[in-house]
Amino acid sequence: MNSSSTSTRTSKRKRTVAPKQTALPPPKAKKPRVQTQTEKRLKRYRPSATSAVRVRIERALSQRLYLIAQTHTSDDEISREYKVLGQTGNVYDVVISRMPTCNCPDALRNSLCKHILFVMHRVLKVHRKSPLLYQQALLTSELHDIFAKADSLHSAIDSNVLAEQTVREMYQRTTGKEGLVLDQASTTATIPTSDNRKPLDSQDCPICFEQMSEDEQLTYCTAYCGNNIHQVCIDKWKEAKQRVKEDVTCPLCRAIWKDKYLTSTTAQTFSSKGQSGHGNYLNLAEFSTAHQDLTDAYTDNTYHQESRWGSYW
Repeated sequence: MNSSSTSTRTSKRKRTVAPKQTALPPPKAKKPRVQTQTEKRLKRYRPSATSAVRVRIERALSQRLYLIAQTHTSDDEISREYKVLGQTGNVYDVVISRMPTCNCPDALRNSLCKHILFVMHRVLKVHRKSPLLYQQALLTSELHDIFAKADSLHSAIDSNVLAEQTVREMYQRTTGKEGLVLDQASTTATIPTSDNRKPLDSQDCPICFEQMSEDEQLTYCTAYCGNNIHQVCIDKWKEAKQRVKEDVTCPLCRAIWKDKYLTSTTAQTFSSKGQSGHGNYLNLAEFSTAHQDLTDAYTDNTYHQESRWGSYW
């Protein structure tokens, strides 16, 4: 076989052409896995209320606890502060946040106190059977839900939850905090006028029988008769009645005496002496009708004794 025939056969063969290799696209960069961070409760979740908490819930519902004021502690919407008039007339600071707190002795022992439960149930309308009521720590989402519901029901705050206007007004004057005092119609306290007050004319004080003049500090019976009385005289009259544990009544018409309107002198006197209850708390019992039977409790040094209302704080 010669070389020419070999080359002829080779030329007749099909030549295989290698396919063109197309450039592959670069691999797609993997998206970083988004790690969803679940908020952690600051204290263990309670599936049910303990017996101690159930006792405090009953106290929060049955004892004389009243709301004086509320405010946001900061621009943070998940934290709100409440001023609560306690069982003995002391004013306590309750903060509802991720970890609800109160400055009362019970809460300072790491307990869920009745003042916190009062705010949660009576003020913020958390249902009594809701597990959120007795949690020692709340999630941000839970707080948003609680506050949103409370805000929608703000106009429906029970009147028996609010402290008397006299108490709220005195708290404002004593602390000097404006815009805190709650009112069913507005957020600031106002001193309403009354049309049952009798003209002074030439009246004599029904207690000291001295003539009264406009340049003296006077008050009057707001409950019924509207007669004028020296402020200092009615103060002594009240002390005498409370000393023998009798109802304080008007010396003229005998209606139950109501200190509905405060005078600037009364507020200044109270503020200057800085009256406080046990534990250096501001105490407003003397301005609360519901707490009048406690007037002698402090002077008789019976604070630590158990009363018919239960624990004092």
